Amino acid sequence: MTPRPTPGREGAPAARLARVAVAAAGVGGLVLAHLEVLSRGPGYAGPLLVLDHLFDAALAGLLLAVAVAAGRFALRRGGLEPGDPLEGLLHSAVVGSGILASLILAAGLLGALGPGVLLGLVLGIAAVARREVTELPALGSRALARMRRDAGDRWLLGLAGIVTGCAAAFLLVHGSLPPGDWDSLMYHLEVPGAWLEAGRIHLPEDNLHAAITALPQLLYLPLLAAGSPASVALLNGLFALLLAAATFAVGSRLLDGESGALATALLWASTGILIVAVTPRVDTTLTLFLLVGHGAVAAALLEPGARRDHLFRAAIVLGLAVGVKYHALAYAAALAPVALWALFRDVEPRARRGRIALFGILLFGVAALPWLAKNAILLGAPLYPFFAVRMIPPWLAELYGSTAIPSGVDPRVFDLLAQARQAFDPVDLFLAPERLTVEQEAVHYHTNPLLLLLPLWVFRARSRALAALAGPALIYALIVVVPFSAINLRYLFPALAPLTVATAFLAVDLLRAPLKPTVRRGVLVLVAAAALVPTARSAVTWTRQAPVLEQAAGLVSAEGYLSAAFPFYASLVAAVNGAVPEDGKVLLLWEARGFYMNPRVIQDNVLRNWPLLEPWTEGGERCLSATGITHVLASTGAVGYYLARGADRELIGLDAFRGFAERCLALVDQGPGYALFRVPSEGGGEGR
Repeated sequence: MTPRPTPGREGAPAARLARVAVAAAGVGGLVLAHLEVLSRGPGYAGPLLVLDHLFDAALAGLLLAVAVAAGRFALRRGGLEPGDPLEGLLHSAVVGSGILASLILAAGLLGALGPGVLLGLVLGIAAVARREVTELPALGSRALARMRRDAGDRWLLGLAGIVTGCAAAFLLVHGSLPPGDWDSLMYHLEVPGAWLEAGRIHLPEDNLHAAITALPQLLYLPLLAAGSPASVALLNGLFALLLAAATFAVGSRLLDGESGALATALLWASTGILIVAVTPRVDTTLTLFLLVGHGAVAAALLEPGARRDHLFRAAIVLGLAVGVKYHALAYAAALAPVALWALFRDVEPRARRGRIALFGILLFGVAALPWLAKNAILLGAPLYPFFAVRMIPPWLAELYGSTAIPSGVDPRVFDLLAQARQAFDPVDLFLAPERLTVEQEAVHYHTNPLLLLLPLWVFRARSRALAALAGPALIYALIVVVPFSAINLRYLFPALAPLTVATAFLAVDLLRAPLKPTVRRGVLVLVAAAALVPTARSAVTWTRQAPVLEQAAGLVSAEGYLSAAFPFYASLVAAVNGAVPEDGKVLLLWEARGFYMNPRVIQDNVLRNWPLLEPWTEGGERCLSATGITHVLASTGAVGYYLARGADRELIGLDAFRGFAERCLALVDQGPGYALFRVPSEGGGEGR
């Protein structure tokens, strides 16, 4: 007898086909809109910009989805997939990002870094991990269910959800804007862009920051190849949301659900984490990697039965974090005592403990090796500029005939940026964080005030979980601050996340005994809301100070937004692009943002171009006509900013350059804070 078709199943294939067709049409529409916006140029404003922003967001989301699938595939095949769905999602995202970036690195070192190769790598990984790709919706659903189940208090979970939702909206709107901050245009986008243009990974003639251009920036390459620099910041925004999920995962697993939910909301009270996450800078991404690794090490201490797997996963994640930033080495050193504590706290055969330790070290080394090898190949030193002979950029080495520091250069020029920083002061951390970093955006930074509860740790000194969380974070902070008293506040982000979890637990614990659950819940919600007020104020100010919403709505072009948000830099770009032919070559002095400039530029990443070039000019007797440099842009406005923060005027050499310009350069354009000069041809006369 032929079975009667089930009513619900008869239309299933047609429904699936319809969904696929709708999805394909949507993707095709976004791609066409993106191509049209690219063809119209940065001056276009109109409704297609909204679709272009959606394209950017979809592209970043798809890349992260492929990375998660790749990571889950590798962890599953290696027998290291976490049983917890939320931790599985987090570990998969980190490990998969490392796998994808490592493959792109290999292609780049082999000289095969074209758009077709990048697309093939991403699609190839998706094909290999196709099972994991199809399971992503279920994994996400189970991760959310785990958060609802383990939160312990629905009000605190609701607060965390609302705050993180607001953060997500901020990340989406601001992440879709054209990038414009100094570091992003100096190397986070510029170096990958140079690699993509050359089709290979190499040392750019002007950018020794290639040493710290590694795992995250290699993930940017497929996005840049698609003509979507804004999707880079959106990818970082997704990593920031994963950081919030990691904060909950660590807090709820090691302490309790209330602490995890409260910490997730309070994470955003440290405003710098939110602001940096809407740029291509990698500090929030580093914090994610390190918190995931930290949580695994702490779990190994508290769960001896799963110690081996936790430690192995931590070793892989921390090794990959070295590819994000060197600071991961300091953090790994701070975590080492907890790892040893986890390894030796129970009676177990010595040989087994030794095998676990050795294999963990091996996994850490293998994960870190690609990024160290890249630097050894490009610069001859795995950790350049540390444990290495200092060198000058290739463009200067070509003039001097050597990479060695020229004689006559004052060694203090290598501390110019440090002069513009102030020594770390814990009071400034809470009351004036803008003093602890050179970025102008830091006036909007605030630090979570509940971190001041940390001294209450003494009353819970016997808590292994609290010690495993707060101890390494404090050790890391000491490693960063004590040897280098004048630091950038962003270097402390990795310590803020675990300390936020620890202080959230202390706040919950402080109120647990004297207050009833309902009252305690209300007090915690009010305290968290008060702590988040400065962040909300900064977010509103950050949004109102430029046509942010107008650009997001397609009413203002990318060019118009950059002109309004970064007027001084926009004037530099207009001057260079308007006066210098595309086959020209511009030497930048005291300016490092070459990303939007059409001609070739020699960036001045750390204010040293002129101090290093001046000895070669022999007091102005030798000019630049035979160097291939056609123009010089002097950004005196940037000089003024650094002088105001304490940099030495004599070391910067502004007065000496003015004398050189009188003799060797011809003024082309001048505006507030800048002067653009032409280099006269050889035999064509120098000076004005």
